[in-house]
Amino acid sequence: MEKIFIGKVKKNVPEKFKKQLQIVINENVYLSKHKWTCDWYWGMGYIENKNCYCHWKDVLKGCYDQKQIFVKPVFDADDWWKMQDLMKQAYNLKNTAEIYRHGGFLCGDAEISNLIKDVEMEKRLNKDCKTVLDKLWKIAMESQNGNK
Repeated sequence: MEKIFIGKVKKNVPEKFKKQLQIVINENVYLSKHKWTCDWYWGMGYIENKNCYCHWKDVLKGCYDQKQIFVKPVFDADDWWKMQDLMKQAYNLKNTAEIYRHGGFLCGDAEISNLIKDVEMEKRLNKDCKTVLDKLWKIAMESQNGNK
């Protein structure tokens, strides 16, 4: 799987990020490229290294300044904000597509769970999610390769 280096985690990360990042303090972490998984959703936002495999939304959500977490920021501030925005969009699209594919909370009452089930809407949302994720990956790659 393709991965992008996103930074080396500081020893003194803020408390709100420490719980998720404590096992990778002073280590390099990478963002894995998104991929179509199980023929119905986008596997995305995976932050990893040999000691860690977690989601962007769980680790980096709310990190609007990379200097809070990483020793030396890899991305410029503008690109980091764009990536945060795009990742938020992608997670919301993914979650909404799942509801349109499988229904609501799956409470056992089909009339409730399937109230807005719509396979065509799910396909459209997944297509939009791919567009967002492709843009995010392009920004990340260009920023890392100095091709801005």
